Amino acid sequence: MSRAALARLFLAALVVRAAFLLVEPRSLPMGDEGMWRQMARELVSAEVGFSPFRTQLLSHPPLYPYFLAAMIRLLDSFQHVKWAQILLDALLVPAVALVAARLSGPRVGFLAAAMAALYPELVWHSTHFWSEVLLLPLVWWGFERLLAADARGRLGSVVVAGLLFGLAILTRETLLYFAPLFAVWLAWRRPLRLRLGAAFLLACALVIAPWTFRNYVMFDALVPVANRGNIRVLLGNSDRPWDEILREYSGFGPVEGPRRALAEGLREARSHPLPWYPRKAFREMAAYWGVNNLSVIHLENEAYGPLPPWTSRLAAACTIVPYLALVALAALGAAGTRLDRARVLLLGFALVYTLMHIAVFGFPRFRLPVLPVVFLLAAEAWIRLREGPPLGRRRTLAAVAFALAAAAVLVPSLADTWRHPVFRAATTSP
Repeated sequence: MSRAALARLFLAALVVRAAFLLVEPRSLPMGDEGMWRQMARELVSAEVGFSPFRTQLLSHPPLYPYFLAAMIRLLDSFQHVKWAQILLDALLVPAVALVAARLSGPRVGFLAAAMAALYPELVWHSTHFWSEVLLLPLVWWGFERLLAADARGRLGSVVVAGLLFGLAILTRETLLYFAPLFAVWLAWRRPLRLRLGAAFLLACALVIAPWTFRNYVMFDALVPVANRGNIRVLLGNSDRPWDEILREYSGFGPVEGPRRALAEGLREARSHPLPWYPRKAFREMAAYWGVNNLSVIHLENEAYGPLPPWTSRLAAACTIVPYLALVALAALGAAGTRLDRARVLLLGFALVYTLMHIAVFGFPRFRLPVLPVVFLLAAEAWIRLREGPPLGRRRTLAAVAFALAAAAVLVPSLADTWRHPVFRAATTSP
């Protein structure tokens, strides 16, 4: 793909995000947004002064709060930081273009990147304080360098990929489990490229090790990045109220509490009767891949203030309708895609990432790192519908199966979302 095309895609992503930032009504911070902002304020305070040894940060990965703190020091206000975020978020688009073009050609690359540039859910996230705004460019530029290293066998590319994924791990600790899988993928059936896998792991380790050392010095515990995930294992596998669990384990301290929570969570996961597991899997899939997203959750919690139901419905439809169209195209694309080394890497990442969140708990924000895979499949399907030969019988049946599976998740989640009071017109008694 030409540099001019990449520049146009990047500029389009910037313009759309900047326009949304200018017109979006002011909203209250919801969920972790307030937590990330508080962490950043702590890091820039005189008591901490950016020192990793003066903050008690352990439950969450450090890179996003440090990014926010640096931007606050440079730009003075969180409103100004949003301009830095839209610039960072737009960097995802050329990465998606290059990855998709490498797999399926420049037309698919351009279309997949255009989806990433214009997709409403990603545009909305760029102006809010969630770590995905930093995570997604790191992950997908990491994939771009990883695929380049595999194609050319260049050590420099794989080192850059390792450094990028190391930074991504410091943004979302879940990715730590993928580092050895990516190294195995580099060396699989290519014994002369064992050095590439080793170099990738070494580069990741060089980025992560200083924070791991800091955790050991500060807390006398081996915590590679963060330990919030231990609590999430219990939250996702227990039938107890989440508030009750969080209150109980917060009393044990930042190290012992998550350690005990992980042990109980694993016991809970093994203790349920057999019918519980398919119900949990469906529940988590509906939460992870359903129509809900954080912009809709903001509407449901009236973060923009009380709005007329028709306004809330229209705002929610702006993200839900494109998502439904995207999933429909991706189901067709998944049925027609061919498996090669690159697709095994990306589709395997999407599958394992999904399964990990089903095993713990699903939430719409957690699917964002794998959305570019969905863009790729949808772009392939669109090109095939316009130009390619029709699917054979087997692939047509596979497309129908994928579509039915998607509908089984999407239809109930759409009904649940639309039943929320903010989307329903008020009724008055006679």
